Amino acid sequence: MWVSCLWTPASQVAALDALYEQMWLYYNLFQPVLHLAQKTMVGDKVVRKWDAAKTPYERLSRTAILSPEQQAQLQRLYEQTNPFQLREAIYRRLEALWEMASAQSSSAA
Repeated sequence: MWVSCLWTPASQVAALDALYEQMWLYYNLFQPVLHLAQKTMVGDKVVRKWDAAKTPYERLSRTAILSPEQQAQLQRLYEQTNPFQLREAIYRRLEALWEMASAQSSSAA
């Protein structure tokens, strides 16, 4: 039974690729992340200090790594993307993947 889970139809692979593309947008543009700023030992305990939560996009924008063209392209992508619609689209794709997997498992049984 578990061997059939290893075989994935091309339609599921395409659906996963589309889901990953949307998740990349969501997590890099809109999902804030804490970064460890400092870690010190106080006695036998580790004390961690975190910086302010920022999205990977915000952190990257504050560096001088990107060219002005790349920065403008990312800024346009950020402005054109609605995080609420994107999250709903991710949930719809996840639901579709579950339906595809359950249809495959019921037909294999």
